Amino acid sequence: MSTPFDYTAHARVLATAPGNNRYECKYCLLQSHGSAKRVIAHLACAPNHGVALCDAEAEPPAVYRAACEELAKRERTSAAAKRMRQAAEAADEDARAAAAEEVSQQVSRAAPGARSGPGPSSPNAVCV
Repeated sequence: MSTPFDYTAHARVLATAPGNNRYECKYCLLQSHGSAKRVIAHLACAPNHGVALCDAEAEPPAVYRAACEELAKRERTSAAAKRMRQAAEAADEDARAAAAEEVSQQVSRAAPGARSGPGPSSPNAVCV
């Protein structure tokens, strides 16, 4: 098992806020803000993550490779979590539909001849 990628060894944290740090890349000196995933995407030169790509010649190839591996691992993890949430939501919908069907069947199996709608004992009944 590989050791976790420590992005703080490659980007200096300038300010902290929950999930939204301000950092400076130690290689290209880019100052930006965002989560750890955005810092890693910057170091991995990955487009479409809302951060500029690291264009420094000084970035060691080992850092680039490690950042790429960490980013891929984090994206697999977030995709798996999304699939699990979607499966749980689908199971909840199925359970709700099954419960509604059971209630419907119980109502249809109610005493034969039972009337639906307002009856004589109902406060909304209208006597003619």
